[in-house]
Amino acid sequence: MQNSDNILITGITSIHGWPIFSAFREKYGERVYGIAPGIKPRFFKNDKKVFFCTMEKFSEVKEIFDTIRPKAVVHAAGVCDLDRCEDAPDFTYQVNVLGTRNIVNLSRDSYLLYISTDLVFSGNDPIDSGYSESSLCDPVSVVGRTFLEAEGEILRHKISGIMRLGLPIGPSISGKKGPRFYRKEAQ
Repeated sequence: MQNSDNILITGITSIHGWPIFSAFREKYGERVYGIAPGIKPRFFKNDKKVFFCTMEKFSEVKEIFDTIRPKAVVHAAGVCDLDRCEDAPDFTYQVNVLGTRNIVNLSRDSYLLYISTDLVFSGNDPIDSGYSESSLCDPVSVVGRTFLEAEGEILRHKISGIMRLGLPIGPSISGKKGPRFYRKEAQ
């Protein structure tokens, strides 16, 4: 299958996905498509390049891939709310691991970048120079364990990368979190 120059970003309403989607849209314009879970469609009224589904629904995600044939995929979808994940580990596994497996299988002809988390490390034995790619992962939460397992799925992909992020400090899609929100509150 011949790829287009399209870029697909999953999880565009997430705290990691929103700033990535916004920056890519600004830089690459019409080539950028997004997938959101459907809980915040009001932010994308009449946007024909935003699709709504969850990553664990293979047939729906496949339809999106078949439609836009992305050259690159940034997979920023996942659930990382610690309390919710601890209360619903099966749900967390479906979204984080099975959803990632679907993205890996569908993006086999695309470059794939996975946005993971530093929660794959416990932080119990901090390293003086910080963690690196070769540091031993030892997650202590459902979030950390499922993101680590999702990283294993990503490693099956022939042209991929994994970026582990800490708590981001950028603006959220709703404007209720991040610097814009706190500036509003301070005024």
